[in-house]
Amino acid sequence: RGGGPMAAEPRPLLLLAFAWFVAAAGDTAAAGDTAGVAEVAGSATSALAGEPGPSPWAIDIAETPEKGAIGPAGSGTSRSEVELPQPAAPPVPPPAAGEVEAAREKEDPMRQARLQACNGVLLLPLDSVSPSAEPQAAFGGVLWRASPLIAAAQEGGGSAAGSGEEADLGGVWGYARTLYPYFLGALSVLMAALLACPCCVGFLVVARSKRRAPFPQAPGVGFHICFAFFGLVLVLTALAALEGEARAGRAYARARCGAYVALDVLANGNAPPADTPSAPHLAEDSGLRRLEVIPPGGGAPFVGFRPLAEAANATLGPFPEVLKHLGDAEEDMPNDTSKDSFVIQASEFVRQWSHEHRLRMEVTQYDCEPCSLESLRPLEDALTRCRNSSSRLQDVFSHTRSFVRQATPVVTRMHNSTFGDAQAVYRAVKAYGSMLTDLIAQWEQFWQPLTKALHALVLASLAALALGAGSLTVCGGECVPLVGWWFAYFGSLALLLTSAALLPAAVATRDAAGILGSALASKEALQTYDATPPLKDMSTRQFEALALCMVPPQGGDLRSILDISPGPEDAEVAERLLSALRHIGEARLESGAAEEAFFKKYENLGGEAYTAKWNSSQTLGPDGLSEISAELRKMSLENWAFWGQKAPPDCPLARAFNPNVDVMTSNCWFVTEVRPSEQEIKERYITLTPAQRLTLLTTFARARASAEALNSMYSVSNKAPVVHRTWQSSVQSVNSALEITQGLVAVPARTAAANILMAAMATDCSAARQAYLLGMQALGQDFVRAEVLLWVCASLLAGCNLGLAVLYCLLWGLRQPGATHKPRFPGQAGGAGRRSHLVGSTSPATSPPGGGGHGYGAYAFGHGPPSRGAEGARTPYEDEDEAYYAATDDEVEL
Repeated sequence: RGGGPMAAEPRPLLLLAFAWFVAAAGDTAAAGDTAGVAEVAGSATSALAGEPGPSPWAIDIAETPEKGAIGPAGSGTSRSEVELPQPAAPPVPPPAAGEVEAAREKEDPMRQARLQACNGVLLLPLDSVSPSAEPQAAFGGVLWRASPLIAAAQEGGGSAAGSGEEADLGGVWGYARTLYPYFLGALSVLMAALLACPCCVGFLVVARSKRRAPFPQAPGVGFHICFAFFGLVLVLTALAALEGEARAGRAYARARCGAYVALDVLANGNAPPADTPSAPHLAEDSGLRRLEVIPPGGGAPFVGFRPLAEAANATLGPFPEVLKHLGDAEEDMPNDTSKDSFVIQASEFVRQWSHEHRLRMEVTQYDCEPCSLESLRPLEDALTRCRNSSSRLQDVFSHTRSFVRQATPVVTRMHNSTFGDAQAVYRAVKAYGSMLTDLIAQWEQFWQPLTKALHALVLASLAALALGAGSLTVCGGECVPLVGWWFAYFGSLALLLTSAALLPAAVATRDAAGILGSALASKEALQTYDATPPLKDMSTRQFEALALCMVPPQGGDLRSILDISPGPEDAEVAERLLSALRHIGEARLESGAAEEAFFKKYENLGGEAYTAKWNSSQTLGPDGLSEISAELRKMSLENWAFWGQKAPPDCPLARAFNPNVDVMTSNCWFVTEVRPSEQEIKERYITLTPAQRLTLLTTFARARASAEALNSMYSVSNKAPVVHRTWQSSVQSVNSALEITQGLVAVPARTAAANILMAAMATDCSAARQAYLLGMQALGQDFVRAEVLLWVCASLLAGCNLGLAVLYCLLWGLRQPGATHKPRFPGQAGGAGRRSHLVGSTSPATSPPGGGGHGYGAYAFGHGPPSRGAEGARTPYEDEDEAYYAATDDEVEL
């Protein structure tokens, strides 16, 4: 339901200090240590203070041995003598730069946790809250008391020592004792309801053992009014509970999203990818959809401490690898200036067909379809794409080299002055992320079953109401009220238990919001926890950088604290590289169906591609020329053939035309562009009529034009197979260079350029505090209100279920038959009937065995007591039944 309470996505609480309090104190109690609330509260308050968890929260920034400590030389005075543990062995050489960068975004736990937490969550724009604003006070009123966690943290100072008050609290159980006013009422009612259970059972046993009148008793108007009242309250409360559950789920999700957004902004930044033309909420980067916090035109972008550390460490990793792979890509590129290159050969091919051959064919009577620009367009398009791909790659090569030359001294300075500080802050943020994940997991173990149980109990309450409605309208027996009675009773017990857990949970949530708000309310408050890890391992400058981002009223620009070197010139070079890399994917060459069809056509080009101007069906193909030869034979009675074409039938050996040879059917001549001439035709075929001679002259004119066109067709040198092979080679070379560039050059170069650009332009980290304030608002205001609403609804539902249980108990008491026994009817043993003489009798001789008859005297209407048996023995209840049935004699007689 996209952010609802029962959504598939978990709905953890923002840095719930109470969950951490329970876990920490539980561990302390298990070890036999009862240090008091101050120590536990000091750990909880920092939600801020905890050792970084195991993988996948391991730091992924490469460290050099001399830079292993969080506080390197020159980064400020040390706040603690504790240093981070050094690795036991030298770091394993990283994989290829392209593989590292392609997987970094997808494997970063902070970004993944943020995407998971914010999936389907509507978080308000960060520019809706000022970074200098104070955390809003948690939902207050007469219901709440002062948080003992804040008092303990202020008195204990985050240390293990505490005052006498903290010692009296005694850890988690001491904190639980402070919550007793909030669950004592519900537990008292629950105990009273449990004590009423024996009374209910006793009432059931006594009612079943007593005699009742044989006529039914129906509930009165008062019963129906009470049932309608409880039903109306229950339905309205159930609807309110479902709405409160939905609100709690939404607030829960917003609080969790705000917490992870704040951490992710600090770790990875919130600036839109620098290689995109705009700043959309959703942007593609390394194949991962990223939820951007800052809306277009609002808020302040921040590069993030991880990209800042990567930018400062670029000279130690990506830059040398980038230059190496850049040379490999340049070697794979085809040489477009060589005469054997596709660019040169394709250009010559287009010029030959579109200019030279076209001009030769224009003087003939045939049209050259392969000479048209439309026919040559696939090759021209391929030529253009090849040139563009080469140009894009060459631009990338040039800008990459320029960027590396420009950025190397900048990142060298940053590595010496900024890398250690940025890495230390990033390590601290990842430690907080590990702690937040642990807190969320612990809180969900309590909250999710509670909300699911409440949801089920709401549905169970509606089912109990439905049982009562069915008992009053459809089912008139005693079974349905009995089932509804106990169903509503046990449902009320479960609702009272849920109510006893909901209000303390709301109080604990409010205490958590209060302690988190006080921890980051000022720089002095944050300094209270400087003795807790990971703050104790940070230098003064590193602590100042973290406080600048999270504590008001500072501006949040890290340039005032960290030595961030990139300037406007460096940003301009990085922007040019990013612009060149933005469309590098378009440099890929594909040999598509159009190119393959083009080369297939020109490689198998024949006379069929040339059509006569006098008849578009006439071509220079074998079939077209055969028709001309057949027409000439029909009119001249001689065989005529064309050079280079298949000889017609009965013309095995053609020769040059000789007008001195007599006309004979066995003659076989070649038609050329000039012979036979018109005069030779008139002198040779004198027997033809004028009409026949005109037709023959026209046919010979077309034959001479065909011969001329054939000569022009034979004169062109068709290099289509050579151009085709060159094209395939160019496609392979360009794509090979592109793959190297995309995988091993573009990815690390893009990351480095984006980091340099962001380091020069996006150094305001106040967006992290804005996300934190939004999460605090969702936690301390919306979520606490929703919990209080759920507590009220659970209490009302418990009261309605108890009222329904009482009503169902009364209804069952009206309908239950008491201690009556089933009468014996005629035909059963001893069923003759003691009052048969009142209406009529049946002779014993004609009665069935066992006595009794078939007339009305046998109490056919079901009245009367069990009678004696055939032997005259009395049943155990017969003496008692005589007195009961004597009262009904008059009714039986009527």
